[in-house]
Amino acid sequence: MSETLRALKLWQVAILVVVLLGAAGSAYGMYQLASGPGQSGLTEEQQVYTVQRGSLINEVSTNGNVLFASREALTFGMQGTLAELLVEEGDSVEEGQPLARLDAATVASLEVKVAQARVDLRDAQQALDEITGVSTEAQSTIDLAETDLTNAQLDLEVIRSEWETKQEAAQIEADASTEAYRAVFVKWLGLSLVGNDTSKNPAALLDTYGVDLVSLFDPAARYEDTVRGSNALGMPSDYLATPWDEGVVYSWQNLYPGLITVTCEDGAPYLGVCVTEEIVDAWDKQDDALDNLLSVQSKAAMAIVKGEASLAAAQAGLAGVTDPLFLALRESELLSAQATLTTAIERLDGTTIRAPMTGIVSSVDVEVGRSVNANASIVEIIDPTVVEVDGTVDEIDVLFINQGAQVVVTLDALGGQVLAGIVTEIGSAATSQQGVVTYPLRVTLQVPRGVELRDGLSATADIVLREEQNVLLVPIQALHGTFDLPVVLVLSGGRVAERPVVLGSSDDFWIVITDGLVEGEQVVLEAGEASTTQFGFGPGGFGGGVRGGGGGQGQRR
Repeated sequence: MSETLRALKLWQVAILVVVLLGAAGSAYGMYQLASGPGQSGLTEEQQVYTVQRGSLINEVSTNGNVLFASREALTFGMQGTLAELLVEEGDSVEEGQPLARLDAATVASLEVKVAQARVDLRDAQQALDEITGVSTEAQSTIDLAETDLTNAQLDLEVIRSEWETKQEAAQIEADASTEAYRAVFVKWLGLSLVGNDTSKNPAALLDTYGVDLVSLFDPAARYEDTVRGSNALGMPSDYLATPWDEGVVYSWQNLYPGLITVTCEDGAPYLGVCVTEEIVDAWDKQDDALDNLLSVQSKAAMAIVKGEASLAAAQAGLAGVTDPLFLALRESELLSAQATLTTAIERLDGTTIRAPMTGIVSSVDVEVGRSVNANASIVEIIDPTVVEVDGTVDEIDVLFINQGAQVVVTLDALGGQVLAGIVTEIGSAATSQQGVVTYPLRVTLQVPRGVELRDGLSATADIVLREEQNVLLVPIQALHGTFDLPVVLVLSGGRVAERPVVLGSSDDFWIVITDGLVEGEQVVLEAGEASTTQFGFGPGGFGGGVRGGGGGQGQRR
């Protein structure tokens, strides 16, 4: 050590002495700060925070899902057969673009009605133009016309009653055949059909569920378990990963005494059953029943139209011999003919479904060649530019949220990308589950160009309740004193002194100081975790501050 000192030059020794003296002075100063007479120094558990300005944001979070609010399920509004399907699920479409068409027979039938409606309109116009006045006919002629009208009314009532009965019977038969089709899958596979499964033929339906009847009812596996005797494994549990019930298949293979065949061109075996034959028979009966229902409905419509025509003719006959109403009737006939023509043209145009808006095809619900009714959904269109998030908020937060409030939305699917939004709807009906009362809430997103979202994506929405900019902030744990007389410990000139302050809003960590401190001053905090609730400084703020986001949701940014 002495040899090292002797090796130093004079100027190096001088610098070393200055450094040692500075270190000694600093150590002495810290000692004086901590233990000098009349001073309150910092303890090991305390630390200093410099007062600065920032923003205090109170917000509440809710979890929800993305949904496309503007969507429309499109129907033909009439019965027919789907002849053309011009789009697929996921296709982008423009407003007015053709999407699907009905069969040529339906189109031709409606074209005939349009042509007939044009002729009827022409005749009605001519009849009105020719009217110059009609003299009163003999009472006997009027009585005869009234009798014809009464008979036509009675005939129409009978027609409607008879065909209503026939349609009800056909509907019952169709429903029963559909239920039988469902039952045959439950019988053989324990498989419950859902949705539009009953509209699929057996081959397509079995393929959809991945069912291989030959494998399930393998003759080599018959009585495989029962022959084990006392070592039999017994009825297996239903394996949820498969759509069929293993217990049902086991019962047929091990407990049914007769023969079981999967395919049988010559019919079921003697003293046995044929799986495919039963399923196909059930499908054929359902198909026949549905065709019969459509036929009965069509005949009923034609019979009623014919009866109404007879009634209209009888009404016209009576009107023709009653002078005061004749002109009004002709005018009414003209208006009716005009309305009939308009309706016929609309129905003809309705044989082609067109996109009501620019958007995306979200679903295609019917296959080409299938019969459809008036209300059957063919395709559904969504507008991807109108995107919303639905969620719920607690009853203690809902009164602080207003329509138009700014929202920050994050989606896991976008890797944390932040989207802006506003609150557009706050429900008035509450929902209570296990004592927790919540209200529905909807947020409209502002989707940036190039960002593509999917219906149902999970999202988190942070709703801004209140925001204060450029305010003095200190951590809540810097507060001391009481709720009425809060103070902070200020470090100034090496001394720590209490100073009264006036408090503003707060969240769960920060609090606004409205008076008593200036930017840049230093306040003393306890280094360890300190509870401020004993002083009345818990979440909720001071001086009427807004609640900090629902117990832990409020954040300072």
